[in-house]
Amino acid sequence: MGAAVGGCCTQREDEDGDRRLPAPPPARPASSTCGVASASSARRPSPSPLGPESLGSDCGLVLSGFATANTSRLNDCYEMKKQMGKGSYGSVTLAVKRDSKAERAVKTIAKEKLRGRKNRENSTMKLFRKEVEIMSMLDHPHIVRLFETFEDSKNYHLVMEVCSGGELFDRIVSAVHFTEIQAAHCVEQIVKGGGPWDMHTLGIAHRDLKPENFLCLNDDPIETNVIKIIDFGLAARVTRGKMLTTSLGTPYYVAPEVLQQSYDELCDMWSCGVIMYVLLTARFLSLGRLPLQFCRGS
Repeated sequence: MGAAVGGCCTQREDEDGDRRLPAPPPARPASSTCGVASASSARRPSPSPLGPESLGSDCGLVLSGFATANTSRLNDCYEMKKQMGKGSYGSVTLAVKRDSKAERAVKTIAKEKLRGRKNRENSTMKLFRKEVEIMSMLDHPHIVRLFETFEDSKNYHLVMEVCSGGELFDRIVSAVHFTEIQAAHCVEQIVKGGGPWDMHTLGIAHRDLKPENFLCLNDDPIETNVIKIIDFGLAARVTRGKMLTTSLGTPYYVAPEVLQQSYDELCDMWSCGVIMYVLLTARFLSLGRLPLQFCRGS
C-alpha cells in the first residue's frame, strides 16, 4: 500500500490515545460542492460519520482544519481507476475527481477489520480515529495530504494526495547509497516535514520516521524529487511538561529515550539523523541489544 499512503492502523495503544484535539485552525473553503461537511461550516467542528456504529455515538471522528467529511457517495464524486496497492486492512485505488479532474489516492479500509470483539473496547478503531484526526490537522509540502473522507455500509474511504514514485527505502536499495548531494536534498525535506517546522510546532510526534514511511512524489531522479511523510499510526499529541512513556517504533530508528520510556517530540530528530546515516552508507547504526518486549511489540 506504499504506492499512495502508509498503513493506517497499529496494534499498539499509547498513553494519550483518548485525548481530544484542541480547537482547529480556520479551515480552507471546500473546492467541491459534492456533499461536503466542512469544519468551517459551523463554529464547532462536527463529528464525521466515521465510526459511530462501532464505537457509539460519542466516539465519532472529528476532522480538524484541512480535511472534510463528505456525506455523498464516493462514486458520485470520484471515478475509480486502477488499484495501486493492497494491504491487510484494505486497498489504495487511483481515482479522478469528477469536477476538477484532479488525481487522488483513495485508501479504502474495511470496517470489519477495525471492529473489536464484543464487550471489549476497540483499540484498533481508536487508533484509526486518532490517526485521521492528526492527519486532518496537517497541510505541509512534505507530508502526504488528507483531503476528505467518505463512508459507506462496509468501508471507510480516505482521499489522499497521490505519490507515485514509491518508497524512499526502495530508492536506497536501488542506488546502494546516495551521493552527498542526493542525501542533502532528502534530509532537508525530511527535517522540514518531520521536524519543528510543522508537526512539532503543532505538538505532534510521529514516532516512526524511517525510509519506508517516506514516499516520492513521482518517478523523477531522487535529487530533484519531492518526498513526503506517511503513516501516522504511531503518532501522538505531546503536552508541554508531560513526557510520553510508551516504548514503540521501529528498531534501528528508535531514539534511546523512547526505550527509556521518557521522551517528547524530539525523538523524531534522532530518527532523522539515523535516516541520514542510512542514506549515505546504506548501513544501520549499531544500537546494541534492544529490550525483548520492544522487539516483539514492533
